[in-house]
Amino acid sequence: MHAPHNAMRRITVPAIGNGYRLDHLLKAYLRLDDDAPIAEAIAQGLIQQPKSRSADHEKTVSTGDVLHLDLMVLAQTLKPALPVSIIHEDQDVLIVNKPGNQLVHPAGGPFSWTVIDTIRLRHPQSDIDLCHRLDKQTSGVLVMTKNKSANACIKNEFEARRVRKQYRALVYGIPKQERFYCEQPIGHAHDDSRVRREVTQTGQAARTDFALVRSHETISDLTCFPI
Repeated sequence: MHAPHNAMRRITVPAIGNGYRLDHLLKAYLRLDDDAPIAEAIAQGLIQQPKSRSADHEKTVSTGDVLHLDLMVLAQTLKPALPVSIIHEDQDVLIVNKPGNQLVHPAGGPFSWTVIDTIRLRHPQSDIDLCHRLDKQTSGVLVMTKNKSANACIKNEFEARRVRKQYRALVYGIPKQERFYCEQPIGHAHDDSRVRREVTQTGQAARTDFALVRSHETISDLTCFPI
């Protein structure tokens, strides 16, 4: 068993997993073809239970069961997580350069390494948490913290709108004006996604300002300012 640390991922058994053996459920979740790595990882403490007991790979799970995956054990079973470059780091804060096409945090579905997984593996003794989020496809600056007090402080700055966000986007078409804005209510999408959003009349007020940087033929380069 590994020494206690914070490099963990919490997953909840979905309805489709009810009655599965633990090793079979994890094999599907991790998209592995071979049973042996799963059994070995479970024996090494992949699943943490109360009082640090290791789980039995033949254990049957039920809908709603909460499993805690030890990412340090998992890193020895799966291909390693993609590296994330650090822009700034001190005793409280981590600012990273999030690559495009990588999830910031788990969003359901089969396992994939996320940015927060990668940073928790790098700092297993710290209480790593996010201050904000970026979409999977979006690259850019992501602020994280190493302790709860720093996280609360920086989140307050975001909520008070003292943090100014700026994005760059390449889009099809040429806008009629050099400066314009989009103002539509944003809410949860009407599907089974926990994270997807859409324009909906029951959503929260949202506005983004845009400025044209340059255009060429049918492509425009925009600076975007979420308000």
